[in-house]
Amino acid sequence: MTDYTLHIDAYSPETIPMARLAEYMQRLADLLGHKDAVHFEGLATGSTQVQARIEHEAIPKVDRDLRELETGNGSPVQQKARQQLDDMMADDNASGRLFAGDGSQGGIVIEFPGATAPQPQVYGPIKQSGSLQGLLVRIGGADATVHLLLQSGDVSYSNIVCDRGTARELAKHLFDPIRVHGDGRWLRDRTGDWTLKSFRVKSFDVLQTGTIRDALDELHRKRQQAWPTFQDDEDVADVINLRREDI
Repeated sequence: MTDYTLHIDAYSPETIPMARLAEYMQRLADLLGHKDAVHFEGLATGSTQVQARIEHEAIPKVDRDLRELETGNGSPVQQKARQQLDDMMADDNASGRLFAGDGSQGGIVIEFPGATAPQPQVYGPIKQSGSLQGLLVRIGGADATVHLLLQSGDVSYSNIVCDRGTARELAKHLFDPIRVHGDGRWLRDRTGDWTLKSFRVKSFDVLQTGTIRDALDELHRKRQQAWPTFQDDEDVADVINLRREDI
């Protein structure tokens, strides 16, 4: 008995590449969860239809998890699998649906718009003043324009340039965290992601590398310098009176 069927409006059981079918099956397994209780039932004729059978005891759990996914409360693994399935269908110029049962009588559980989803417009390049920060991991260039590379976690910012004077100062801070200020050109692609096309540095700051404890200690030190140490209540009263005279 088929409990769920993934319809993919592309290929057919005879034409879908085995590697691509395996990807769809893996993502479907992630979407349904409870992998020990989910089994491959077969491929239906027509468009690609991947059928899954759920062990009886796990059906209520799978049904519950899919309902939660529809309300935005699914597990991170299921949410990722849903997005991956939609992206795969978009890449295959297809759309799809997850049906309860074999799809002949069961209702649609999840829609995958895939290639039919509205595509965001391309914007830019847009010129905007702003700042970038990260670890200065590379600086160099043989002409009057010097190129920089900043690393911020998993993100690398390239296409950053500055003049030689700024480069000489920046070279003193190689592998230090910095923040550069200047004018950037950004492009938003059809997926909605923004890409830095170029950035010209006008100035920069060297960022502190201390821990939160170091920052708190420094704040405490500055506070002590700003306020006197009071010996008794009369000292406090004198300071208050001085403050009132300044008003």
